[in-house]
Amino acid sequence: MALLEVENLSVEYNTKSGCVLALRNVSFSLDEGEVLGIVGESGSGKSTLALALSGLLERSAVIKAHRMTFCGVDLLGNIESVRGTGVFMVFQDPFSSLNPLMKIRQQLFEAIKVRCDRAKLSFNEDEARKEAIELLKEVRITDPEDVLERYPHQLSGGQTQRVMIAMALAEKPKLLIADEPTTALDVITQAQVLSVFKNVVNRRHMSMIFITHDLAVASQICDRIMVLYGGMVQEMGSTSEVLKDPKHPYTLGLIGSIPNKSKEEGELSSIKGYYTTTGIRGCLFSPRCPFVREGCTKGVPRLNAVDGRLVRCINYGEQYE
Repeated sequence: MALLEVENLSVEYNTKSGCVLALRNVSFSLDEGEVLGIVGESGSGKSTLALALSGLLERSAVIKAHRMTFCGVDLLGNIESVRGTGVFMVFQDPFSSLNPLMKIRQQLFEAIKVRCDRAKLSFNEDEARKEAIELLKEVRITDPEDVLERYPHQLSGGQTQRVMIAMALAEKPKLLIADEPTTALDVITQAQVLSVFKNVVNRRHMSMIFITHDLAVASQICDRIMVLYGGMVQEMGSTSEVLKDPKHPYTLGLIGSIPNKSKEEGELSSIKGYYTTTGIRGCLFSPRCPFVREGCTKGVPRLNAVDGRLVRCINYGEQYE
């Protein structure tokens, strides 16, 4: 049995302008110890998917799914029982996740206490302090004793993100969801935090969903990649196959727009048009697709199995949902 199984997950937001469909029949599974990368531009549904899995969507959201289970637990009805100690989410901005009025020590202790309470174990402050120091060392904070007594605003962006990873480790989850955790960091700090993620996942044999708009970042840490556009899975397969031989025109456009010193070009290539899902018939990407043809507007293409991966494009089978 897979660690996480999601079947036909859809999410709608009720707004003043009407219903907005943010996710449409998203299905995938995640094995123990596997890292799944979710990529796509802003508005594609990446963060909505992460929040749905964590049970953190706002009240206006309507979630529908045939199945959404984690270790056999139904996430639609029992997410509270596994949030934190089973599924832990690291957000893009660590400063908004940490309490500015509490020292790092207090916040790490709180995470350890949650784990102890759920496991029906006693909480000992001296033992918690020793564990907190070891956790900060594991995420490569060089002065853990000093950091424990600091407030979040006294730390750098890289340090606060490492503290968030340490809090995740304190609760010992089986699944870590990281929502663009390196976006707000400079390039050097980004590389350091990515290295921490890789080390933690390998050492603890954790599963991870890594959300990013940067395919170059995804290539460094992910085993598989799922490409989202318009809240729908457009392509999914192993990282090496998707990046070396993209099948979907959208994936091809994303890879082509990555800056590369070896390209002898003046301007960066880009995907034409702008992102929208309003008033489009058929394939949601068709208004921007360089390979569009008549069949693209007949209906929404099905996901087709192509060379060991899934691709939603009629160029690989003219079938519709």
